[in-house]
Amino acid sequence: MATTLCFKSMRGTVTNLNFMGTSIRTRRAFSTTTTTRNDLTTSNTSSIDNITSQELDSLESLVSHLNDTTNSIEKPSLTSDDLNDQPTTPNRIPPSPSWAMRLHPELYDPPTLKPTHKLHVATLAFEAYNPDKAQLPLVTGFALQAAYHLGIPVTKPASMPIKTELHTVLRSGFVHKKSQENIWRLTHRRIIKAYDTNEEVINRWINYLRDEGVRGTNVGIKAQRFLYRKINWGEDLNKLSKQEIQLNTLENMKKNDSKKKKKKVKKNEKVILDSQQTIETAGIDPTTLENINEEGFINQSDQVKLLAQKLIEKELKPKAEALESMLKETGLTKGKVLSELKLKQE
Repeated sequence: MATTLCFKSMRGTVTNLNFMGTSIRTRRAFSTTTTTRNDLTTSNTSSIDNITSQELDSLESLVSHLNDTTNSIEKPSLTSDDLNDQPTTPNRIPPSPSWAMRLHPELYDPPTLKPTHKLHVATLAFEAYNPDKAQLPLVTGFALQAAYHLGIPVTKPASMPIKTELHTVLRSGFVHKKSQENIWRLTHRRIIKAYDTNEEVINRWINYLRDEGVRGTNVGIKAQRFLYRKINWGEDLNKLSKQEIQLNTLENMKKNDSKKKKKKVKKNEKVILDSQQTIETAGIDPTTLENINEEGFINQSDQVKLLAQKLIEKELKPKAEALESMLKETGLTKGKVLSELKLKQE
């Protein structure tokens, strides 16, 4: 490290000194003068100001003085008092007031999510008449809270123009029935738009507001949904409808087949029972019949034959025998017998 010193005065000589890599330029003064800050220019001005003119006479004293002043300057150490005097850093409040809304939610507006793609999915309209217009902020705030927790980006409620209507109604139902009065009805509306949300989530949000909304409020909700479909969606829908029709027809055919089978089984059971009854009533041995099955089933023709035999044996044969016996006793023909019987009856 090289240090250069230059001493100035009104009169005198200038001397350059080099020692241990240090060059010094001095001017010897012939008159007694006092050195000031403006009279010297050095890297260590505080140490040179204390040097007197007598000490400059000896070179050794000057060099030793320079060696003493080249010590490193230590950093000042801070005490506990100095640390206490420093200003404390302020507490940083998070951008979202969720930590404060748990304690005092009424002091903050409901949180909302920002849309990313700005695809308009649904529009909710909240309507209330003039006496119940104070309930609109409560209901719309509830809707915003539900949308935030479902992850639906929505806009803040926007007020629409007031709808005014004039209605003429009866003054009363009995005494003043013929007199009428005019009533102005004012409808206040708020609009909330939803973006970038799936169709199922929007349906769940709307159903939740209708079923689990704020109780005791007279606020109506109208929902307008916008559905986005890909190109040629109608053709795919027609294919799906055709497939659905085919599946329905197959299911109906299976049901009808099962019903028909059940009906056939019931009919066969009835026929078997009827055939068994006819055999028993006719008093015929079933082994003599040719068309009888192992289960006891008889064809319809065999059933007719059996019934005919039953009628012949039980009704026709006794009548024929009675007529024959009566003809033998009287000795008359059938025609005469019938006419005589009619006359007797008269």
